[in-house]
Amino acid sequence: MKRSLLIFAALCAASWTSVQAAQPTVDPVFASDVVDRYANHIYYGSGATGMALVVIDGNQRVFRSFGETRPGNNQHPQLDSVIRIASLSKLMTSEMLVKLLDQGW
Repeated sequence: MKRSLLIFAALCAASWTSVQAAQPTVDPVFASDVVDRYANHIYYGSGATGMALVVIDGNQRVFRSFGETRPGNNQHPQLDSVIRIASLSKLMTSEMLVKLLDQGW
């Protein structure tokens, strides 16, 4: 579970830098397929109870969810689901601050 959360945090931090860069035109179907492939790999390889993922690239938004919000409740994560990430938020925040400093903010 920790491994998948770390991968998720790294993906979030890495995607922040792409927001500042020029936005290339991407075929929406292709981008959705790429998100599906990576999300499936991360979730099914992690053993996590559930996972929610939002990828934003320019005007394109892709949301995927897997598993349950809590073990045994049979509720899939939604866009407004509360996700407990515990101390991982410190890692994500520090990574974002370092990237912003590197960019001159």
